[in-house]
Amino acid sequence: MPEKMSKELMITTGLCDRSAVLGIANSFELCMDIATEHAYHIGNGLSYMRERGLFWLAVRTRIRFFRRPAIEEIVTLSSWPERPRRLRCNRSYRLEKAGETLFVGRTEWAVLDTAEGTLINGDAVYSPTMQFSEPPAIDEPFARVRDNFDSIDDFATYTIRSTDIDLGGHMNNAAYIRALMGAFPSEDDFASAIQLLDVRYVSPSYEGEVLGFQQRTIDGGLELRAHVGERTILLIYAQEAQV
Repeated sequence: MPEKMSKELMITTGLCDRSAVLGIANSFELCMDIATEHAYHIGNGLSYMRERGLFWLAVRTRIRFFRRPAIEEIVTLSSWPERPRRLRCNRSYRLEKAGETLFVGRTEWAVLDTAEGTLINGDAVYSPTMQFSEPPAIDEPFARVRDNFDSIDDFATYTIRSTDIDLGGHMNNAAYIRALMGAFPSEDDFASAIQLLDVRYVSPSYEGEVLGFQQRTIDGGLELRAHVGERTILLIYAQEAQV
């Protein structure tokens, strides 16, 4: 059974931001896509999960950028699952070119029983023959962002469109990142210099709802919150590149 999937791809215009390099949101989309494809090949893809009344639920995603490749560069994207814990499953990602690591990432998942509304053991969806020998792409812990933004005004808002909704009926994980990046003006130096983005998905949001974005400056970066009314949707840590 293929423990790891790797595929070569070109950085096309549709993957790039205004600087003609791989966009931040596009990077999250690439991770989501290769996870979907690899899950299909190892037997726990969408059709398998639906037949059993199960759903992959993203809890956190962390991507550390070293260099964002430019348009027309040929790169290799890899992904592999890590050995599941009782109620959590991690998946690693790496983008590289000729031995140069461009980004590394990690997503923490849970497996939801949709009928019961409860989480099940992560190893229940993996074959007993699955090997988990590949080390994590990134082993630093996920960020801890305190959910205490009550005194901070929104710096931007976003109305959730029908095109943001995924098969689960709520806003797609990568669509949040696109909305977040769109909240920064194009001339914003911080947005173009993000080195690390760490996102905790707290609760779902739906078409027609209005996301509010709050931010506060910390040493070397920002902490952000996306919310709908009093309900927290995302908690985010963003770090800029160190000069």
